[in-house]
Amino acid sequence: MKSKQKPWFTNFATSPNGKHVGEALGKGRFTVLPPSVHPTTGKQYRTVSWGDPIEVESLESIGIFPAKSEQEKQQKKDKPQKSESVSLQPSNPQGNRWDIRNFAHYLENYREMKDEWVSAKCPNHDGTSKTSLRINLRTGQFKAWCGCPNKEVYHSALSLAKSRGYETNKPKPCHSSPQKSLTPSPEEDKIFEELSSLRDRKNGEDNIFVTKICEQWFEGKLEGLIKKGAINLVIGYKGSGKTTGITALINKSGVCLAVFHLVALGKSASAKLGLVWHEDSKSQDTKVATTAISFLKRSPEELNREDAIFFGDEIDATMEQMMGKLGNKDGLRPVALSVLEADLETTTSGGGAVILASADITDKEIDYFRAITPKEIPIHIIWNTYKPELPTIKEFKGEKPDLLVAEIVKELDKIEWNEEGNPKSGIIVNDDLKGGVFGAKTIASHVRTIRPELADHIEEITGDTSGLPETAKYLKNINEASRKTILLSCSPSVTAGFSITNGHFKITYGLSNGIHTAKDFAQSLNRNRGCKDIRIWVAETGFNFAANRSTDPKEIKQWYFNNYQANAKHIHSYKTKYNPIQKEWNSPHLELKCKQEAYRNNCMKYLRLRAEQHLEKEGYRLQEHNPEELTSRAEVTANHLTELNFENELQEARLIAKKRIISKEEFEGSRESKDPEIIRERKKYWLHKIFGEELASIVTHEIKRPNAEKEEGTEMLTGYEALYFLKKEGWGKKLKTLYLLNHPEGEKIAAQLDLNVERKQLEKLEEKKVEGERFAGDIEWNLRKVKALKVLKVQEYLQPGVFLKPQKRKTLVDRVRKHADKLNECFVWKISSNLYDGSLYRQLIEGILGLKIVSKKVKGQRGRDQAIDPQSWEYYEAYAKYQISLYANDEELQETEQFDWSQEDVADSPCVSSKVCQEEIESQEAYSLPVSVSTVLDKLESIQSNVEVASLLTGLVKEFTPESIDTAIMYVDDLGLKNRYQKAFKDILGETEYQRLQSEQIGSPIAPTSQPEQPEQPKLAEIEPVPLVINGNQYMAGEIAEYKSGEYLVKCQILEEHKYGIKVQILGARREPSVEVPQEFYDYSKDIGKIETVHPTRFRQLVTA
Repeated sequence: MKSKQKPWFTNFATSPNGKHVGEALGKGRFTVLPPSVHPTTGKQYRTVSWGDPIEVESLESIGIFPAKSEQEKQQKKDKPQKSESVSLQPSNPQGNRWDIRNFAHYLENYREMKDEWVSAKCPNHDGTSKTSLRINLRTGQFKAWCGCPNKEVYHSALSLAKSRGYETNKPKPCHSSPQKSLTPSPEEDKIFEELSSLRDRKNGEDNIFVTKICEQWFEGKLEGLIKKGAINLVIGYKGSGKTTGITALINKSGVCLAVFHLVALGKSASAKLGLVWHEDSKSQDTKVATTAISFLKRSPEELNREDAIFFGDEIDATMEQMMGKLGNKDGLRPVALSVLEADLETTTSGGGAVILASADITDKEIDYFRAITPKEIPIHIIWNTYKPELPTIKEFKGEKPDLLVAEIVKELDKIEWNEEGNPKSGIIVNDDLKGGVFGAKTIASHVRTIRPELADHIEEITGDTSGLPETAKYLKNINEASRKTILLSCSPSVTAGFSITNGHFKITYGLSNGIHTAKDFAQSLNRNRGCKDIRIWVAETGFNFAANRSTDPKEIKQWYFNNYQANAKHIHSYKTKYNPIQKEWNSPHLELKCKQEAYRNNCMKYLRLRAEQHLEKEGYRLQEHNPEELTSRAEVTANHLTELNFENELQEARLIAKKRIISKEEFEGSRESKDPEIIRERKKYWLHKIFGEELASIVTHEIKRPNAEKEEGTEMLTGYEALYFLKKEGWGKKLKTLYLLNHPEGEKIAAQLDLNVERKQLEKLEEKKVEGERFAGDIEWNLRKVKALKVLKVQEYLQPGVFLKPQKRKTLVDRVRKHADKLNECFVWKISSNLYDGSLYRQLIEGILGLKIVSKKVKGQRGRDQAIDPQSWEYYEAYAKYQISLYANDEELQETEQFDWSQEDVADSPCVSSKVCQEEIESQEAYSLPVSVSTVLDKLESIQSNVEVASLLTGLVKEFTPESIDTAIMYVDDLGLKNRYQKAFKDILGETEYQRLQSEQIGSPIAPTSQPEQPEQPKLAEIEPVPLVINGNQYMAGEIAEYKSGEYLVKCQILEEHKYGIKVQILGARREPSVEVPQEFYDYSKDIGKIETVHPTRFRQLVTA
């Protein structure tokens, strides 16, 4: 019926103050219609009567009255409350763990609403409504619409929250409190300044010229400044129109090759510049845009003309990509670097112009381009010194950006809508993470969940979506398409390179979780041109470190060199015809890579500080921003984001697991695909390739579900779902290390894996007919890692299920501590001196080898017993079985001689040139004494510091026999280092002991200044021809052989096996033709006829009579 007077009640009676008998439902209410079934009685509802609505004055006029319960509710509502004025005041729940706002997110169906309210299912009764409880986040007030008493609702809510992990006695972190900043050392500050500065240069010095201008815009100015036949570096503030200013030049050119570091950036910019994106280009297209990975597909000869332009946008970022992991895709880095050099030289020599633009070009880029191009090619720097008036940035300095994310939702609620149903303004979020709790994808999901009505106006552009057609279309016309966007959430795939100039996005949020460097973060903030309201959060420290995490480029280069030098000598023991890398250690390419990595590491170590310094250097002012009024939402927001990120990751794992395993041909053919479904197929292929089907069929992995009850708090994953998460934890690399350690031919396989990286680069250079060198920054040292673990004797402790007592474990842990420096160098494993033995043992077994440790407490014993979990060992055995099957069918891995290394014009020597990095080597700390003579010999093989040798020999004198000292000195002689260390021998051993060694003719380290004639060869000893296996090859006692000693090949007769090697009689020596004669050399003539003990690895080849 229709009632002229709208009833104020729902529950009604048929008499005044009568019993509740039914409900009067009006606009906005609903009921169940026949023939539905009643949930408790099971009876069907039925229609009593039906007709057109009858209009009445009021419900009371026809005998329908408010029920007694409704009358009582109304009376209570009308009664004035003394505490009302207090309860309605905003309050801060911070520090009060009993405030319901602090644990509301643990309630079932928790959801944020508008106007500072949240809803949840009432925890006090088993109802069906998901919104029966409402909580005000500003005041803390709550109301149960189901009629449950507030006191019971509160205690039920608290009890449920505790069961799901909430702790009332745990102090709640203050999200608004700033963190204490880390302070770099003066040396770190000095290095960072050198890596990030752009100094004034004297015109003409090194054929470099500088033209300074002070213009707000580059547009219309560059045509008169760009020099043909030169490399033009265009530097100007962000948003100065560098790309726009180059458009006119490209339009007038006949040929143009433009290189970008991001796909999204390249596609967006190519449309503006009138270029064809390389994936859509045809052979006749002369103006092409490409990425730093694909530009080498174009021939440099195309640029050999006067109207040619080679354009590099964001050139600093482009070079970082070329030097990064993606830059060596398929072993093509040396080819790409050589093609880059050819492009620059061909363009300039043909009369064209090279234009490289960025706001962040520094001395390291200028020095690099000067080093890789002929000196006669001028470098012309166009430096726009104009600095615009930049806004004040509001910086939130909390531990997490939860308050800022809560603020984003609040600001979205304020945005007005036009008549077409589109937002009048919007918000852009630039995030350096795609996934993760505070990543771009998770933030977009968070807003969609709590504001579902905004979903159609939210754009998420991440690595998952940047290649999709709809995203490409959006970016291509972003200034028009974004007018319908209320929230644009971007990850690193587009946080640089595109520009929004329509003024639609009134607020820019920048989040730096720890991936971007300071300059990359600043670059991302400027994508929304002209924005006056910028709010940021930067983590105190980052996590995306490079190389060995050092902030000094010299130390990084030394780290590469040390690992390579040690590994190269180990590789020679497998008789590989291997020529070590020499020239590339002084390459400008490696110099730039080390500087880039040092800059990154400095930023990661002091991320917030470096970001603040960079922003202030650009002209921004920083103001601390702390939206305390949203504190009540902080933990709620953080927990919701955590849950969403977990669900996103779990969903991704499940989608990948459902995919089929594609063939190798399909994998290779789909490399460029951006289709999410194909990407998932590729991910499953890769999981299968790493782990194998047998391991996938038995593996399980338990992950903790955030904010869940204890009995529901974990997810047990199996198969490829489990492998997806385990791979993210680096399990594949750890199992590979364990496999190489345990396999009978593990060292040989490790050597081949290391060689494959270099061989692939050489093959690509040969295939592309390009001159170039292997890139020293791509080396691997699997073999050195295996050797290091064998020195620790880790294999003795690989006993699954056997619990080790603390004292038994201590022997291994002590070895780890003793070799901490070398293990850190080899594995980038920082071993803390304050770490307990059990924790260090766990780091080794779990962190390096990928096995799981279980422990048990023993009464009265200090420290727990620990054992390798048998199940984790079962997983390893399945992995090893799969790898063995691969090895059995892989001829390349079985054959270490298959590649002809002699094609390089490099001396066949096991030692890397001692001149390279000599300063750094000399400054190394003394090496800790190894635990056995064999280890001493191995370590002597990989060091070149007087201090290290001195330390080793001192230890030998104290702890080992004279015979072992003799063997060690002989081995140093074998490495050609005898002359260099003869003073060290004298100083350490003393004159008497030194003369004793000379008189007994055990490799005297005296170095004459001339080489006398060889005396008559002694008679050969008559020896029974007993077979001997030396360095994997069979010899016969009495046979003639050669062994390597410094620059000599020494001819000898094999006598017999010895404890420390093979006893031989020296017959003569010849100098290797490929070795230059040093100023000093050792005279072997006086050693003829002498009996010597030779280490097995020194034997080189048989000598015919």
